[in-house]
Amino acid sequence: MALHLATPDMWDRVFKAYREKLEAAENSYLTKAKSTYFTPKFSDDMTEIGFIGFNTTEPENAASLAILRTRTWQALRSKIDELTAEAVILGKLRGHFEERFRYDAQGVPRVWKPEDDIDEAFKAAKDQVCFPVTTDSIWRFDMYDRRL
Repeated sequence: MALHLATPDMWDRVFKAYREKLEAAENSYLTKAKSTYFTPKFSDDMTEIGFIGFNTTEPENAASLAILRTRTWQALRSKIDELTAEAVILGKLRGHFEERFRYDAQGVPRVWKPEDDIDEAFKAAKDQVCFPVTTDSIWRFDMYDRRL
């Protein structure tokens, strides 16, 4: 959701949501990996002989969590690459521009009269849509990539 609303703190919100989901997934994995489920295991003569659990070791858990982190980061990067492709960004900007140019502040379609200043409305709509992408926001996202 944070990627659909471009704000100066967008990448911080994306990373925060990512960390929350990753932490929940890690906790879920560790809960399942460390638990022992009672699943009766029977011998040939149908006498119960024990429990079956995951019995994962710490090195196995560490390796599994590393794989989980890598795959979640790759999935996030893939989604970001998909949503920030040039064609997608240009389509969003065009849609926002058309919405601001064709409709007034109340959301009513504009009816242009010969005396209306179309250039001023065009400039106002363009100024509302165009915002600089700061190198700081790109750098911060790259910084998150290096932290993982």
